[in-house]
Amino acid sequence: MHHGRFAPDDRRLLDAGVEAAFGKQRTAAGRILVGTQTLEQSLDIDADLLITDLAPMDVLLQRIGRLHRHQRTDRGAFAEARLVVLRPADRDLSALLGRVRERYGLGSAEHQGSPYPNLLTLEATLRLLEDNSVVTIPADNRRLVEGALHPEALAAIARSLGTDWQNHAARLAGAIYSDRETARSLSLDLSLPFCDLIFPDANDTIVTRLGGRDLLVDLDPAPRGPFGHAVARIHIPSWMAGTATGDGAPLPAVRDGDVVRFRLGERGFRYDRWGLARSD
Repeated sequence: MHHGRFAPDDRRLLDAGVEAAFGKQRTAAGRILVGTQTLEQSLDIDADLLITDLAPMDVLLQRIGRLHRHQRTDRGAFAEARLVVLRPADRDLSALLGRVRERYGLGSAEHQGSPYPNLLTLEATLRLLEDNSVVTIPADNRRLVEGALHPEALAAIARSLGTDWQNHAARLAGAIYSDRETARSLSLDLSLPFCDLIFPDANDTIVTRLGGRDLLVDLDPAPRGPFGHAVARIHIPSWMAGTATGDGAPLPAVRDGDVVRFRLGERGFRYDRWGLARSD
């Protein structure tokens, strides 16, 4: 299992283990790797078969880069690169425009977030995949990316699908405009002399698109983690931390069998070989 909720030291061990098992020097023995978007970049993975959830075309192409990455003669029945893309059982993605429980990480979900809120890019990607069962990489990259992400292509899909999809497009555009204005209000004009720069109020909380209000907490004493190394620091994603902020002081941690437990404010957490999770 490979995802973003592992301590930094354990993540380095996992990365090394994944590359040893799936990298250029791997053997032909069968094995399965399960992971999230953390596998898309920086790791030298050479998979024979790739099964993935639906994602925007540019993301899928990044994942395809982990399929048949090196020249090999021992792939057996997997001599031809094959990508299997899973989609919701109902082909009509319109249901994801509303408030539904099973989102599969697709579409906007204000209460828990979503890695792929733009349903138009997902609809465009799905259409391209349905029309192109065989693609050639990298020769088809530009056609596929522009067909799934170009504003004109997305606008045409929204018009063809009706009012609900056009409203979805308008909400996405509004969010982009809001983010742009927020960034502009917090940015520094570096063309000005330093003495003329206006810095944001020290009490303002400025977050990044990727980092959000994520927390990096220290544990004291540093317990032995699931892979045998001391775990002194853990990253808590913003959606898991909630409103908890911490005061920067190390958090007491206890080891319960193979599980490390600690608390941040009113929230309890557990950390084991499956990564970080809430425990209360």
